[in-house]
Amino acid sequence: MAWIDLALVVIERLAGRAAMLDTARHFIIAPGRRDQRRYRRFLPPMDHGDRLVLAAQQRIEAQLAEPLSAADLAAAVGLSLRSLQRRFTRTTGHSLTAYQQNLRIERARDLLTTTGRSVAEIAAEVGYSDLPAFHRVFSRQAGMTPSRFRRTHWNAPSPATPPPVR
Repeated sequence: MAWIDLALVVIERLAGRAAMLDTARHFIIAPGRRDQRRYRRFLPPMDHGDRLVLAAQQRIEAQLAEPLSAADLAAAVGLSLRSLQRRFTRTTGHSLTAYQQNLRIERARDLLTTTGRSVAEIAAEVGYSDLPAFHRVFSRQAGMTPSRFRRTHWNAPSPATPPPVR
C-alpha cells in the first residue's frame, strides 16, 4: 500500500496540503504515513565467505536464549574481541549486539504469530529476562507492541491451537 502514501505525498507537493487532505477524505484514506517496520524481516547474510564470522553467527543462533558475552563468543571462534567485532560488523552490517537483538525479535515475531504462548513466555524463550526491555526493543523494531503485533498478524497453526493468551 506504499503507492497510496506516495500518491498523497505527490498531491501534497503539487497541489498543497488542503488538496491532499481532501483527496484522502474522498478515498477514505488516513493521510498519515503507515509504518512498515512490522513487515520487515531479518535475513542475515550467511554466504559472505568468512568462516569465523559464520561460526560466530551460528553460535549466536544456537544460544539465542542464553546470555552470550562478546568476549566468550570471540574466544569460541578464536579471535580477539576487537577483531571479531570489526570483522562481524564489516561482514554482516550489524554489531554483535544488534545482530543478536534482530535474531531474537525475528524469533519472537514467529512465536507471536504461530503460538498461543504469553508474551512473557516468548520473551524468556528468545533470551529476554527483563519483560520491559523486550517490549522496548520489540516496539522499536516492529513499530508496535508484541500484543498488538500478535493481534494484527495472528496465524493459527491448526484448529486444535487455542487463541492467543493476552
